[in-house]
Amino acid sequence: MLWSLPNATGNIVQTDGVIGDISFSVVQSRNNMDFRCVPSNTTVCGNNAVESGEVCDNNSQACTTNGYTGTQACNVQCSGWTECISNQFCGDGITNGNETCDEGSSNGLPDHCNALCTGITPPGICIAKPDVMSVLDRSGSINSTNMAILKSAAHGFVTALDPKTNGTHMGQVSFGNNGTLDLHLTGNKTAIDLAIDGINPGGNTNLYQGLLLANNELAGANDRPDATSPDYLVVITDGEPNDQNSAKIQADAADTVNTTIYVVGVGINATNADWLKSNIATNSSYYFAAADFSQLDSILQGIANCTN
Repeated sequence: MLWSLPNATGNIVQTDGVIGDISFSVVQSRNNMDFRCVPSNTTVCGNNAVESGEVCDNNSQACTTNGYTGTQACNVQCSGWTECISNQFCGDGITNGNETCDEGSSNGLPDHCNALCTGITPPGICIAKPDVMSVLDRSGSINSTNMAILKSAAHGFVTALDPKTNGTHMGQVSFGNNGTLDLHLTGNKTAIDLAIDGINPGGNTNLYQGLLLANNELAGANDRPDATSPDYLVVITDGEPNDQNSAKIQADAADTVNTTIYVVGVGINATNADWLKSNIATNSSYYFAAADFSQLDSILQGIANCTN
């Protein structure tokens, strides 16, 4: 806000004052996805030069932000080009800074990188050495036929991530009436596949304990300090959690340590889907709706291979 008077006004308003109230609020990024921080530096983008402090330059793309047209700070959105929250460009065919993959883009918009880009579906887990916990619903609402389809899709997800001792590590939690840690984080693909085969449906939807056990595993002795950041939770569920408040607390705890949470909701109504988007998934773009279990495989393949 700018408040000023011309010099010619003289002393006529010398006793005037301005009184106002200022309030502040804190909102998680998952619930405020339109927010962008403008950096304090004065570097610009779009002028074909990489100035001090810039991590990229936009090749003279016209910039329009908040009603001002011209050069803008490098990590704000520019007209005709979108930038990542990580302050790196994606979709330019070059692996920049914090990007772990970049496949270019045929339409001039961002493509695949490891940060959320405006208007683009978030990237998958196509990074070299992640720690990934599968959090699988085994509640009684999943019949034996659908459980077999879920297991098949989960096996495909494992194959796509290709776990190895010095590569991807995966672990598994499943939940019904209670959550169980089925497998510690490991690079042993055979053990991971056996854990998937071992789950059977029954009981309620205790997502809270599923998330709690998964968070504990990612923070425990099997967490690798040299694993590629971030860690991942991949939740598959077909229903509403029976303890929503506690489940949200665990999702918030994961968010605090920058764990990315993908949620795949299978056959879930709009109300429950909105709750999972707002309270469990890292943000609404990390929620995927499957009309039925037959769609699980393609969704999980996309998450694993950076096509979702």
